[in-house]
Order: sequence, then structure tokens, then C-alpha cells
Amino acid sequence: MYKREKELDKQNGTDNASRYKKAADFLHDYLVNDYSRIQSGDAKGCFFHKDIYPGQMWLDGLYMGAAFYAEWQANFEPDNEQAWTDIAHQFKTIARHTYDKDKQLYYHAWSANPEDSNSFWANKTEPYKGCSKEFWGRGMGWYFAALVDVLEVMPKTHADYKELVTITNTVAKGLKRWQDKTSGVWYQFFNMIIRMLENVVLQTIWNLLLLVCSLMHI
Repeated sequence: MYKREKELDKQNGTDNASRYKKAADFLHDYLVNDYSRIQSGDAKGCFFHKDIYPGQMWLDGLYMGAAFYAEWQANFEPDNEQAWTDIAHQFKTIARHTYDKDKQLYYHAWSANPEDSNSFWANKTEPYKGCSKEFWGRGMGWYFAALVDVLEVMPKTHADYKELVTITNTVAKGLKRWQDKTSGVWYQFFNMIIRMLENVVLQTIWNLLLLVCSLMHI
């Protein structure tokens, strides 16, 4: 909306875009300076999925925060290296903790504090300590979308750019492996296929998200 209004302002001699920037600035400042982050370990500085889920990172949460963070940086402070490093840190951390090399998929969520009562769903032991037991299709879709969106605006010269490209390619390869060969779409819960359960739902909406991301990735 800001970009569109900026162009209209140029054409019409108005100043409507400033209200969108004001709103974006407010959200950016809250996210960067006040939103809860993990305070220890290799995930220090990573955003909580929500305040009510302390120490937790969920794949879809990367689209909620990091994608917006990157868009703001690209528009208003594109040369802020520290901010781009902070953004990349979110993706690198959740990828490191949730990726299952055998299945080529990312677990939906990870908790830095798996013993916490709010993380009742998390694995308590290795391998994949802190990870959820599920590979959620929609979660991977939003993670894929966040990666693609960030790479479109992130400076290619940044030290973490290539690693984010590698993560994006890894997501794409895993999705290709688990794509249903007959219909061409994906199941909502990948590991239900792995467990050979019946009546698993092929879901249309998030498949459209994956297809759009795949085209953008290409």
C-alpha cells in the first residue's frame, strides 16, 4: 500500500503515503525493540512465535515477523547490515533446529525450552529435541513464502544471502519429494503419508501458496 500511495502522491501532489509509513514504522519499532525474543543459546535474539508461547519458534511465524521486517528494511533502511543479519538469524536458526535430513522436511515448530509446560508438544529427547512431531504443510508453505519474499529484497551482497538461498532450495527439494504424483498437490500433514495413515486430506488453499512460491523460486 505504501508504494502504491507513494506513486499516487507523486502524480496528484498529495501526501497520503505518510500515514502508511507511520503505521509501518510503529509495527517495525515494536517488533525490533519490544517484541519478546529468546534470551539464551544459539537462538538468542529470535522472536517468540507469540508472547503466550515463550521460547517457541514456528515455521509460519517467519512470515508474520521476518518478512515484514525485511520489507521495511528494503524500503527505509536498505543499508542496515545489522538488521539484515537479524532477519537472516531467524531463518537460519529455525532451519538448523527443525530440518529432518532423512525426510527432507522441516518440523512445524521448535521450542528452546522443551520442558516448559507451554511446550507440551515438543520432543524431550534427541534426535530433534524441542521439535514438534508434525510436518505441517501450511507451515512449510508460509516458511517458503517468507524465504522467497525476503530474498527478493535482501541485498545479494550480504554475508547471509547465499545461506538463505540454500535453505530455500532445500525447502523446494523437500516439497518436490512429497508432492502427490497423481494430483500434483500436497497433503496437509506430510508425516501422515510417512505413517501410511488413511484419509489424509489434500488441501487446495495452501497448495496454491506453494505453487506461487515455487514459481517465484524458479
